Amino acid sequence: MNLEFLEKFDKNYIHANNIKAKLKTNLKEGEREFLVECVKRYAKFDKAFECDDLATKVEAWNEYLRFVRDENPFSSQSKFDSTILEEVMFRLFSFLTIGKIKVGNTKAYSNLYFSPVDFDDFKKCSRFKINHKDQDFAIYKDVNFTLESGEKISTSVPVVAFECKTYLDKTMLESSVATAEKIKAGNPSCRFCIVTEWYSVDKNVDIRSSRIDQIYVLKKDAVKANKKNIDIQLDAVEKLFNETMEFLDREWFNVEYNIKNFGVVL
Repeated sequence: MNLEFLEKFDKNYIHANNIKAKLKTNLKEGEREFLVECVKRYAKFDKAFECDDLATKVEAWNEYLRFVRDENPFSSQSKFDSTILEEVMFRLFSFLTIGKIKVGNTKAYSNLYFSPVDFDDFKKCSRFKINHKDQDFAIYKDVNFTLESGEKISTSVPVVAFECKTYLDKTMLESSVATAEKIKAGNPSCRFCIVTEWYSVDKNVDIRSSRIDQIYVLKKDAVKANKKNIDIQLDAVEKLFNETMEFLDREWFNVEYNIKNFGVVL
């Protein structure tokens, strides 16, 4: 087994690091053999993502995912296969990592609030704190603050944020709705989406009143009776990728242009 091959992947390659971490634990019978085979197949998966063809990437993704789902000896609590989606999201958009722009999971800025200890403290300095939300995937940059006291604070401000799910049920959706509210309260321009393989929310649940911009269901199906044979659908991935890039390429707020051309502010 070529463990050196795995060492080239930094923390952004969440699934590769998951494999590395498990190989360093006390494994049960069958688990090491599974991981050894994972490394071999992951190498092929990695190679496919070096090309520019999205169809080739999705095909390799499905091939690797089918193997993991069929042979995985670890429990669902280990979150082994769920890290594949998070890594794919990074791989799809890693080319955007230029200058101050970063891509991957992060603790995203949600809001800032003032927190003086007492009135005397308030008179002396503008003491404040920053809340963060763990984000599965984001396109963001780090922003630095210097307080009156000289203390330096850094936070990650996302312009695109994704929650990554193997499947999405009502409880998970409600949690994501709350996260979207917090993220957009701090940055109204941020696009907040969910990407999931399966959709398991009642069809009568309407998300249009929430701050979620889109939910991408990659298998284009609801969870029903162990449908393991359904693959990630290329056109769903294309839609996710294209709409994200369209958002990054357009103006987010231009009052004069919108009034002149459309007679509206937003």
